Amino acid sequence: MTNDSNQDLYDMVDDLIDEKLLDFVESRLSEEQIFQAFDEFSLGFEYADDEFNPISNFIFIPWHLFQHTSKTNKSPIAMTYLEKNRKKLTADKQQIIEAACQSYFSFYEVIEIELGQQAKLKDLLLQTEHDVLLATDIESLKTQDIIYASLLSHNNQTAFLSVGPYIVPGECRLDFIELGKGLVEENNNKPLTTKELRGEYANDIRNVYFEYIDDDDELDKTMREILKEMNPEERDQYLVEFKLNTDPLTAVKSLLPLTVDMTEEEILTDAEYDNTGRLVHAQFSWMELLQNEPNEADYEVAGIVAIELDKLSIFIDSEDHVILAKQRIQELLNDQAIFQKTDILPFKDLAKALEKEFTNNGG
Repeated sequence: MTNDSNQDLYDMVDDLIDEKLLDFVESRLSEEQIFQAFDEFSLGFEYADDEFNPISNFIFIPWHLFQHTSKTNKSPIAMTYLEKNRKKLTADKQQIIEAACQSYFSFYEVIEIELGQQAKLKDLLLQTEHDVLLATDIESLKTQDIIYASLLSHNNQTAFLSVGPYIVPGECRLDFIELGKGLVEENNNKPLTTKELRGEYANDIRNVYFEYIDDDDELDKTMREILKEMNPEERDQYLVEFKLNTDPLTAVKSLLPLTVDMTEEEILTDAEYDNTGRLVHAQFSWMELLQNEPNEADYEVAGIVAIELDKLSIFIDSEDHVILAKQRIQELLNDQAIFQKTDILPFKDLAKALEKEFTNNGG
């Protein structure tokens, strides 16, 4: 059973939406206006009416009430309701509406679950963690699930304001980390804040989620299938291993030239640390120039570099790159890295190896 105090917060939110805000929307907006808002929300994706009804859908409604603005309405409609009815509402309900109007959608990975109580989530775009109360209808979550959701904080508690109907498998977490990095680049390399996720990038984020739910196969995709798309020939792969005679942080700094466009800060942000703050695992793509002109478009991914304590591993899909990898490591680390071995991995084993690296060590 869900803790009663947990359910109290959800009950207050449900009461506001079902008994107050939806009636206010229907009294203020025509059906045509609601459907126009739904068209804006759906970004051109078409779904069956009974699955995505603009009145009943539990993603659309919170977005429409608490986030949607237009040329004629600069504030969400929930704020309009609050301004007109503040004196009729308890202080708690006023604060809940104000907090909900600051909500945003993001992709969250489930880190821990305390059944019937709360879940620890990691925002894969902002790289923040949240302890979220569980309600009875969302207790089926499990660790490593990825959800598209918005959160609400009130009186030192955080609850789900909305949760997308489809769960994305944990194998896809790197997709969302890369999405976050891409948005940071669009944001002039400034760290993302809730303001950007609520504002200029909200449609981009929602569009990524719709791309997943538009293709049911995507939701069941395994790491092997993801890699197969990247490498349709399913060639055997290579794992080149070195012993490090230096600490992981020094190795990251020395190997930065391999990344071309990643900064030390970006790599270290995604790295893993022990409880003393010591770096224990970092990974990044090794980029290699295709032509003589140093333009970003002329680079290809030559391998994936993983640094863990005293071990350096490089996953490579070409025998030529195996030779090149040894040369690059020698140039950049000299005697700080000692070659150990090269293993040939059948494609299915590479998928397992990468999944282990990314899921267990990547954050």
